[in-house]
This record gives sequence, C-alpha cells and structure tokens, in this order.
Amino acid sequence: MDDIRLLWDNTEGVGDIAFVAGDFKTGKPIETAVYLSLFCDARADDSSGVVDPDMRRGWWGDLLRAVSHSTGSNIWQLEREKITQSILNSIKSYCENALQWMVDNEIVNRFEVAIDKNIDEPETPIVILSVILYRGDATVADIRYTDFWNAQIEED
Repeated sequence: MDDIRLLWDNTEGVGDIAFVAGDFKTGKPIETAVYLSLFCDARADDSSGVVDPDMRRGWWGDLLRAVSHSTGSNIWQLEREKITQSILNSIKSYCENALQWMVDNEIVNRFEVAIDKNIDEPETPIVILSVILYRGDATVADIRYTDFWNAQIEED
C-alpha cells in the first residue's frame, strides 16, 4: 500500500509533497512516517527551558488525543546552537526518541540513526542524518537527509 510521498530535497534542503504529471507521487508509508516523526516539532516539555507556553510548539494533532508520546522531534530546540559534538549527540538522541514509537508499536524491530558532519565547510557545517529501519534482519527503509540542519535554521 502506498501513500502520498513526502520527499526531502537534498539540493534545496527542504521537504515537500512530490508530484508527477500533475498528480501526487506515491511512496512507502514507512518513509513518510519517518519524515513526519523527525521534522514535525514535538512539544517542549517543562524541563526544556522554554518558559512561554505559546513557544513550546508541538503538533496540533496531539491536542486531540491523550498520548504518552508526542508526534515529532525536539530537534527544533537546538536551532540556535553551534554545531559541536555535544549538539550532534543531542540531535541523534532527539531523532531516536522521535522514532521509538515505531519499535513500541511493532512497526519495525529496530532502527539505527547516524549523524555525520561535513568538516570541509567549518563556517556552514553540513549535518547528514541517516536512518535505517529493520524488520528482523531485513532493511525496510534506508533514508539519508543531507544538510537538513541548515534547512531547519533557514526556515525561521
């Protein structure tokens, strides 16, 4: 079964709905689930340091249901940070937290998240995010987002 495909454009550093010949392009629902899990803004919790309740962001759909896990990730909370190894570790942790629901709901058995930084451009670091999802020993998705960090920052 396919769904409307959301694509990350590594050249432009943005995501969008894909079209072919004036119609929605379809793709794997699992890739769309990863995209939404990583790039929707999860609501900041009380320990985040975000004081103003109106600035805690969050996906509006979480307001409609009682859940212990919110949709999205908290990567957005790092958008003003300089890229250091500590921040790369935080990005990885936020991504793992955002994808954990897929294991909890038995959609995949496990996943791997890798974060890499292109050190060739010290003034504008390029952060590369890779996600591999597994069912048993089989890979069901291998997704790579190139320079997603600078695209997140430029959206402000």
